[in-house]
Amino acid sequence: MDARRRFRILQVGALSLWKDRGDSLHARELAFALHEAGVEPILLNLPGPKAPSDSELREVRAPVFAIRFLRQLSWNVTGTIAGIAAVRRFNPDVVYSRMEPGIFVGLWVSLISGRPLIVEINGLPTADVRLYRPNNTALIGLTRIWERTMYGRADRVLGAVGYIRFVQDHFGVPANKCIEAPLGVNTSVFTPLERRECLAKQGREDVPTVVWAGVISAWQGLVVLVDAVEIVAGGCPAVQFVVVGGGITEGWLRDEIERRGLAGKVSLVGPKPYGEVNEFLGCATVCVATFPGNRGDRGTISSLKTLTYLASGRPVVTNEMDEMGRQIQDAGAGLMVPPDDGPSLAAAILTILGEDHAAWRGRCAASRRMAESQTWRHKAEIIAGCLGDISGS
Repeated sequence: MDARRRFRILQVGALSLWKDRGDSLHARELAFALHEAGVEPILLNLPGPKAPSDSELREVRAPVFAIRFLRQLSWNVTGTIAGIAAVRRFNPDVVYSRMEPGIFVGLWVSLISGRPLIVEINGLPTADVRLYRPNNTALIGLTRIWERTMYGRADRVLGAVGYIRFVQDHFGVPANKCIEAPLGVNTSVFTPLERRECLAKQGREDVPTVVWAGVISAWQGLVVLVDAVEIVAGGCPAVQFVVVGGGITEGWLRDEIERRGLAGKVSLVGPKPYGEVNEFLGCATVCVATFPGNRGDRGTISSLKTLTYLASGRPVVTNEMDEMGRQIQDAGAGLMVPPDDGPSLAAAILTILGEDHAAWRGRCAASRRMAESQTWRHKAEIIAGCLGDISGS
């Protein structure tokens, strides 16, 4: 490779890059950070909103059929064709593929083009299938075969520490193929704001406020949050819970809140643009993350929401499924509780709500310090640092 040329990565993801949703935000934040770190990303993704006029990111968009089953099948075909064309046009050094259920585009492009393959773990597909379809043994088996194929063919497997440990333990991925690269956070977008100003801007009362933000789905463990609302409201009658986000189980959550008579305690504000989420986090006295205990092993899950909470400078209550849970508790930034345990979650929330202002400020400062050590730039630099070995230059 010409030493004067920057490394290039074909960054593959079955997503619309400019949507304000978790997978899209992850991909573009990483792409921006790679660009700043001296790596040139070429993004292979789905059609969607137009890129901003000032975007410097190179995109290749592969059209797909909208029907769910055909969407995945057509992406595997059109994405691979577009990927091979992108390799010929841009000559990337490495193919970088997200670990997405049933998506083989990155693998096929790597095999056909002869480019090394990095597989990034964003979740635990087999564990998630067990959560959604516990009785579908065929689907669980196929997903496990697919995962093993992707990990086995990859030149490197990259992800947060908990995910790396999981694939080593469950799929036998050798340590020399693994790159520990935690998730990142944009500390310019998510930054500490004055709480009273955020409350006033949104027309909210200055009362103890608990904020949960993310995609509303089964793997988020929200039934435990609702359990905790009932208990916390009993111990702190003035408390208000705010849920930011939308998703496939939003209707269930709304109905459950109504059924339990908690509508006056929980505000469902729906999904918000990326740049506005921080204002809701700024209203929080404490932010909460919940994950079910049957989703992988303890300390496995790596969550963007936890990092955004920390970057906003707010105390965090999370559980033992979150790989950052122990670090958060040890740093004094918040508390860790067992999964699927509403009373323990409620007790931790009440503990932080009951602390004096000095103790609360100390937790806020500890949260921000943790976030500043784990930005997207940190992740990009880890990737950039290993590209020479992977590409064989």
